[in-house]
Amino acid sequence: MRLMSARSITLSSPVPSVKNLIAWYESVSEKSFNESEMSNAANLSIWFDSNIQSSVKLNGIQNTENNKSQYGTEQQSGMPVVKFTNQDFFDLPDGTIPFNNILYTVFLVSRVESFCNF
Repeated sequence: MRLMSARSITLSSPVPSVKNLIAWYESVSEKSFNESEMSNAANLSIWFDSNIQSSVKLNGIQNTENNKSQYGTEQQSGMPVVKFTNQDFFDLPDGTIPFNNILYTVFLVSRVESFCNF
């Protein structure tokens, strides 16, 4: 029930209408990751761009097994999360982050811990 509510709130949020939105990565959507990787502690190979303003998707990709972040469910809220540890990261396509002093904004929701249990 809580997850369904979070998905509904996310879809009706103002994020999709942010002017000049380049990419949107979020963990709540059923379409954020490969379905086969949406289980607790599964390594993630792709994080799909949820930006509805663009037909060009800037998906985050990680092919190196040791650098893959993990999918999980936060124990208290039951919400899907992405756990980054050590050298985990996603490669973004060239041009995802603007350059040459072009202004841009990054929104990040995170919780930093020395460890994460899921």
